[in-house]
Amino acid sequence: MLHRTAIILISFLLILTKVHAQSITNDNAYTMAIMETDSMRAKLNLDSVQIVSVRNIQIRYYDSIAGLSVLLGADDRKESMQRYQAWRSAALESVLSPLQWNFHQKYIDEKRALIEKKIQQRRMQHAGAGN
Repeated sequence: MLHRTAIILISFLLILTKVHAQSITNDNAYTMAIMETDSMRAKLNLDSVQIVSVRNIQIRYYDSIAGLSVLLGADDRKESMQRYQAWRSAALESVLSPLQWNFHQKYIDEKRALIEKKIQQRRMQHAGAGN
């Protein structure tokens, strides 16, 4: 049962990643990068140099996601997304202090846990509706 739940969770996260990538367009990539930078600035108390660095990282990341071709297959899109996410994480870690990085990682983990909880709630609602 645990194995099945893990597979379902991973599948949902992949779908969420695909939807996220498809929802980012060249028109809104810059806006999303700025919003993400502003959020990090407020949560992590970034200094002026960090703000510029984080903004540049976010702009490059969101531009890369927006540039993914819709013609790519699901596996290629997933691989590209994972590569961009890994690059962004490494770039952000190099800019943030260890304390800021740990706080940022904790926030990301909490967001993932919230998504997982919502998945479970929906799954229970659907299971109840099917009975």
